[in-house]
Amino acid sequence: MNITGFGGSVYGIEAAASYYFNTTAANLTLPQAASLVAIVNNPVKFQLDKPDSATNGAANGYADNKDRRDYILDAMLEHGKISQADHDAAINAPIEPTITEPSTGCQTAGGSAYFCDLVMQTLRNDPAFGADAETRLANVRLGGYNVYTTLDLDLQSAAETTMKANVPATYPGWDVGGVITSVEVGTGRVLDMAQNKDYSQDPAVQATGDNFSGINYNTDLGQGGSNGFQTGSTYKVFTLAEWLNEGHSLSESVSSRPRSNWGTFEDSCNGPQSYGAAFNPKNDSSSENGSYSSALQSTIQSINTGFIGMAKELDLCGIRKTAEAFGVHRADGNALEQGAASVLGTNEIAPLTMAAAYAGIANDGVTCTPILIDRITGPDGTEIPAPTSNCTQSVSTDVAAGMSYAMQRVMTSGTAAASYRATTPRVPMIGKTGTTDDNKDTWMSGASTKVATVVGVVNVSGDGQDQRTTYFDSGQAATARHRMWPDVMSVANEKYGGDSFTVPPRSMTR
Repeated sequence: MNITGFGGSVYGIEAAASYYFNTTAANLTLPQAASLVAIVNNPVKFQLDKPDSATNGAANGYADNKDRRDYILDAMLEHGKISQADHDAAINAPIEPTITEPSTGCQTAGGSAYFCDLVMQTLRNDPAFGADAETRLANVRLGGYNVYTTLDLDLQSAAETTMKANVPATYPGWDVGGVITSVEVGTGRVLDMAQNKDYSQDPAVQATGDNFSGINYNTDLGQGGSNGFQTGSTYKVFTLAEWLNEGHSLSESVSSRPRSNWGTFEDSCNGPQSYGAAFNPKNDSSSENGSYSSALQSTIQSINTGFIGMAKELDLCGIRKTAEAFGVHRADGNALEQGAASVLGTNEIAPLTMAAAYAGIANDGVTCTPILIDRITGPDGTEIPAPTSNCTQSVSTDVAAGMSYAMQRVMTSGTAAASYRATTPRVPMIGKTGTTDDNKDTWMSGASTKVATVVGVVNVSGDGQDQRTTYFDSGQAATARHRMWPDVMSVANEKYGGDSFTVPPRSMTR
């Protein structure tokens, strides 16, 4: 009864109770229940949503269904399942359907709709559900599967609540986007996924307001229709990784003076690269314009020219490959750009990809691909293999420890201190902020040893606005990240805790 057909696209007694009588299976009256059971015998003949039918319509009291219903009631009386009084009352009861169109699909999942959408995308592409897309879709809809997802309702609730409080669904003159996603360290399990839009895949609904969107900003183009976003300085951690991987220390200084010509950069993939005066990166503050800065100082203060100075001593191709080792890829499916500017975060990447990468840093350099499903069972309880996470060693444990050493100080005394101070309870945490050109996108990415979270306020399309001069009801747009990230990570820390990060060898820090 939980999976059988009740006419049209109505499957299962719960759906039938809702569709035909606007109630639940548990609250059906005796005559209503008998009418629904009657439909199973011949759904086309006995279904109750054709009021104009000559043989089974409103004018004749749904005669065909009533005949079958009363036969069932007679049998129930004969077998002692109901009393004579209940039988007689049910026989005399008219059939009065209240057709209620089902609200189906991920739009019924509320704030979790974009997570739901990604789950559905996963199932439609999983060979375990069929050899081709059409078969898989049919099996997902009609197979009676139980799909147990990785969603943590406590973190999801925190993400939805803080998103609504801090990023509006629409803003005059700005196609504003807000994203939050968290990944469990060491497993790749996606724990929450939220954005500032109301989910709908119906073009007619989307046309009613800019608050509706069917695009999942947290995912890749092939998963949810998003081309990703420039990550700004949150991408610098991969240059830091390559810096340590090549044997440099955090205390080592690099030339970080702003200049109009940085000379030639090594690139073992594409050959030496020179950009001339066209490449002239600036720092956020004039106080960062010293001639030299250490790798640690550059990380704590997010000094652009410090990282360009680090890249100047490295291989641009090597930096790209290190990012790829953490599972980082462009959301549009194209190859990662590896020019000197990419060091500062010009590649468009999905937030979920960055969350998995930061989880890899927190996991001693072992990165696990994101997964959304814990287990799947068939209608008979048989286990169906669920997609699994693939975990790989992205960098050595020592390199990851060196990265964490620097990124902890970003939290305690650097650009992410606002998020650190607002998080309670506090456990050891790593992090990195990011801001794109003209302050159009702002990011806060970080992790404990248990949970990694990426939060962003982004420009979805068009020219965007300077977030430092734009104010939401909750405050400055540029600081919304530091209001949202702590709200999510406070719940994560309370629930999952957090351990100390591995201590790097002294050669990396002195």
